[in-house]
Amino acid sequence: MIVFIEKSKTISLNDVLKFIVFKKPFGEIIKPEILNWIHQTKEKTINDTFHLIPKTRKELWLEGIETEENQINENRLWNYPYIGNKWGGKYLRAPEIFFTILEKGKDKLVKLGDIAKVKRGLVTGLDTYLFLSEDEIIQYKIEKKFVKKILRSPRDTNKILVKDADLNTFSIYTDISKSNLENTYLYKYLIECENQGALNRATAKQKEKWYIVDQEINIPCVSIPRAPYERHIIYIIEEDILINDMVIIIPYDSKIIIPTGLYLNSTLSSMFLELLSRSNLGLGTLKFEKVDALRFLLLTPENLSLISKVNIIEQFLSRPIKSIFEELGFQKCNQKNCKHPEHPYEYVKPEEVSFDKIMPDRRELDKIVFEALGLTEDEQLEVYRAVLELAKNRLLKARSR
Repeated sequence: MIVFIEKSKTISLNDVLKFIVFKKPFGEIIKPEILNWIHQTKEKTINDTFHLIPKTRKELWLEGIETEENQINENRLWNYPYIGNKWGGKYLRAPEIFFTILEKGKDKLVKLGDIAKVKRGLVTGLDTYLFLSEDEIIQYKIEKKFVKKILRSPRDTNKILVKDADLNTFSIYTDISKSNLENTYLYKYLIECENQGALNRATAKQKEKWYIVDQEINIPCVSIPRAPYERHIIYIIEEDILINDMVIIIPYDSKIIIPTGLYLNSTLSSMFLELLSRSNLGLGTLKFEKVDALRFLLLTPENLSLISKVNIIEQFLSRPIKSIFEELGFQKCNQKNCKHPEHPYEYVKPEEVSFDKIMPDRRELDKIVFEALGLTEDEQLEVYRAVLELAKNRLLKARSR
């Protein structure tokens, strides 16, 4: 990345910043006529040589401020807290189809934070002591009234609709102080945890109630893992379970829970996830935070209602979700301990994606989403290619470090 900064005597909200991605070797770009043209233009330009996205300082500031006000007072714009925006993902890595979608969907897309409450799941710092398997519950004879099933991580289930019966991890869940638990097996377990050092953890601030998990049960809701890898899955939760360190989405209108969850599992949503998440974690894992969810784009409630008519809802919600490559028709190498340097990502050729290879229920869901935005079939294929390219490049880049 190269950044050019020109010193100016004044700062104006109308100053133009340009995000430029070169598509040819740098040596072919460094020509006076090209650089002069880039310097002079203030129009969005996408061609075979580069793509250029101009944004004013005001536009960038509006995109990155946080406020609960319905109307932003532009006369005091600098007074709003600035929490940032994904410039790199949106304006440097984003494919052309991303901007086509923003244009076609300008009246059909809203920010998730505008129609839903967004919060973070449990962050205990004491998982070693608070989360137990069923065997451990039996071993310590902990009373069932003091535990509750918890969705701990994406490794717990590969299905969108989370069922209590599918989960095998429990969390201590009680608001009773330790002094009132003395005649229980839970009390004996807590004392053993303290002997092992639980109270030495920074998060164990209240010695009498260090084990209390303070999470209101918000069901139904949608839950987004904070560290997606090659499988893009967003959970729909309708049963009484706890949710560990994920982003929890609670639509203000409970009738759109299922449509919201389905949309967030669509391939369009996968593209937004790739572009708007942080991608600097180890092994190529994405990092998705509450602030990212607030700005995440989804269909308006009116258009989301169309998803409720999809014939494959029950099947899609209950089947195992595979890696994004497999979902879009590319077989993953299943050879155990394969050491081939070109597996499992290099073999994926995004240009070869086709409608007939995509998982049928996914394709049916995607069609509803794409058609709501007015995307042609060629544009829909561009979305599929973009998702495959973004995921592949992210994972390959991480492996080359």
